[in-house]
Amino acid sequence: MNFKNALIGILISLFLASCGSHKNTTVYKKYVPKKRPKLVVVIPKKDIEEADQVFEKVKIEVVNPKQATLDYINAFAPLAIIEMKKYNIPASITLA
Repeated sequence: MNFKNALIGILISLFLASCGSHKNTTVYKKYVPKKRPKLVVVIPKKDIEEADQVFEKVKIEVVNPKQATLDYINAFAPLAIIEMKKYNIPASITLA
């Protein structure tokens, strides 16, 4: 019986030892960003003044959407009437 218990103990020990992980764990180094010199952009005052002058010349006038619609109708109404009569298709410039 003593031999049987010893054999069972050895087999259990081998079984438990074989169940362990044999792979090594990987240790990653912590990322440390490289220090870079700070860039400083210097814009001469002359360039800023020239840019301001260009922007003043290029200012876009904001048009009222209602007025833009009326201008479109006034511009294309005669053409729509001619096309309507030419092809005998009733058309409305306000739907275009």
